[in-house]
Amino acid sequence: MDTAKSSRKIMLPVEWWDFYGDGCLELKKFVICVLSLTCSSSGCECNWSAFEMVHTKKRNRLR
Repeated sequence: MDTAKSSRKIMLPVEWWDFYGDGCLELKKFVICVLSLTCSSSGCECNWSAFEMVHTKKRNRLR
């Protein structure tokens, strides 16, 4: 385990996973799931659009 920790600093991530990945199958499955996710802010954009329609400067104006 110590060699795996020390070699991560000098090996490329792909090489490290090829060499040590078979020893931690659950972690390997988890990492594959996480790295397969698409990064997107479209869900946030949809929420902000709805928020902006409700909270406009004209509507929030104090009298």
